[in-house]
Amino acid sequence: MSMATFHLQIVTPDRMVYDGQAERVIVRTLRGDVCILARHIDYAAPLGIGEARVTDAEGTTRVAVCSGGMIGVDGALYKSMEFVGLKYFQKLFADEKVWHALLNNAKYAVISIVFQVGLALIIAHLLNNFANRRFASMTRVIIFIPAVVSLTAIGLLWVIAYNPSIGFVNPVLEKIGLGAIAHDWLGDSKTAMWSVIMVSQWQYIGEMVMLYTVGLQSVPREIYEAASIDGANGFQTFFQITIPMIKSTILMNTTITIIGAFMVFDEVYVMTSGGPGNATEVLATLMYKTGFRKDNMGYASAIGVLLFVITFIFSFIQMRMYNVKETMKGES
Repeated sequence: MSMATFHLQIVTPDRMVYDGQAERVIVRTLRGDVCILARHIDYAAPLGIGEARVTDAEGTTRVAVCSGGMIGVDGALYKSMEFVGLKYFQKLFADEKVWHALLNNAKYAVISIVFQVGLALIIAHLLNNFANRRFASMTRVIIFIPAVVSLTAIGLLWVIAYNPSIGFVNPVLEKIGLGAIAHDWLGDSKTAMWSVIMVSQWQYIGEMVMLYTVGLQSVPREIYEAASIDGANGFQTFFQITIPMIKSTILMNTTITIIGAFMVFDEVYVMTSGGPGNATEVLATLMYKTGFRKDNMGYASAIGVLLFVITFIFSFIQMRMYNVKETMKGES
């Protein structure tokens, strides 16, 4: 006895892969494996990474790898769609969770500028001009290592490090006489966001030092020698020669840092998943939860548009400032 069939369409970004009758479809969603048969109830879910098995009307089973997307049954995903205009954007600007997430991203950006732009420049300058070559090279390699380690691994490492029972952060604080402030860093809503932010600074400051080093080593040594002959001290050399000569590098690093702060996702999701409560929620984690946990793709898309606009604005400013600088250089 043959099973009832239903009309199945499989669409990729490139083309229609399958369009015909099928007895069953087995796919992996983010919530587990699902088997779709004829007369299935309306259903929609995001797909995970795994196999997709399609049994056609002839009983032949086809297997393919699925790496994401959406599954919709009987129009649950498409036929129920309606144009809502600017409804979600109106909701976006009235949503306290969005503003809270945006504030956390802003905190991320400010602290990242201080460490990844300011402190990284000072470290790079000291290593480039005052340290011997072997020590400078070894230091750059050591502080660069975290930047090439998986974000997930870094997050898990610091979850353990911050753990009040087995982590090393609290014991270190006690050893240096700061045991009074030792507590559950990721479990306290007042310190969780700052704790995650500091992990990002530890991970990326080495990368910024490397980028600054490239810019610093492009400055001719003769300029520093001439300044020294004229009696310029270290501070005067740094502010009147070094910074003006590497303005483009500083601008690039600032732009990368700010955009990265607004696009941050992995560290927050792995370490706190936006918690406790929504203390560490950022725009990217809020967008993910809205789209894939609450199945509200429309509102998640609106958050995504907000992220795009923010990153586009900073990218546009960076390009305009760079073009102005190049124009002034050409005129001079």
